Amino acid sequence: MPQITKPAEFQVTEQRSRFLAEVRPAASLDEIKGVVAAKRKKLRKANHHVWACRFHDEQGRLVEQARDDGEVGRPGMALLELLRHDDLEGLLIVSRIFGGAKLGPGGVKRAFRAAGQGALGKLRAGSQELGAGRVRWARGQCDPGVPSTAACNIRSRTSALAIGDLSCGGTRQGTKRTSASPSCSSNSVAVCKWPT
Repeated sequence: MPQITKPAEFQVTEQRSRFLAEVRPAASLDEIKGVVAAKRKKLRKANHHVWACRFHDEQGRLVEQARDDGEVGRPGMALLELLRHDDLEGLLIVSRIFGGAKLGPGGVKRAFRAAGQGALGKLRAGSQELGAGRVRWARGQCDPGVPSTAACNIRSRTSALAIGDLSCGGTRQGTKRTSASPSCSSNSVAVCKWPT
């Protein structure tokens, strides 16, 4: 899973409330708590600091957590879904400076999600490489008769990647490829991996 290697920020204003998002590297809950504490000091007018994180612990287990910090609409889970969608490891935090108008649970969730999407978009725009020392995976359709290792050109959800090794008929479990067949059929699924 690609790791976030550098921070990116984005801001959304919704009915005078400002939502300040930051995506950044994070490898432990202690590190995340430090980032949240620093945000509280830096943004004293912000009432809520909603965050979500994904990382592997010392035993190699995937840790996923989300915190709403008193906000309605479960925006922490919306941020976690953004990290899951792009299969990223790191921290996504959005701080809200209240502007005087209540948005309701749905509006709050949409605003936090929009801010998080903006930060991830800036991260993608600023870097083709989201991680180092990891393998990226993407799925796509195989062409009939292509051998099990061939060139492919599939756009990953995390960044626009070009040529990599193609394994046809494989399935994805975490970051391990299993049950790869020796050749493609017209309806098989290609699993591409890019060493980074």
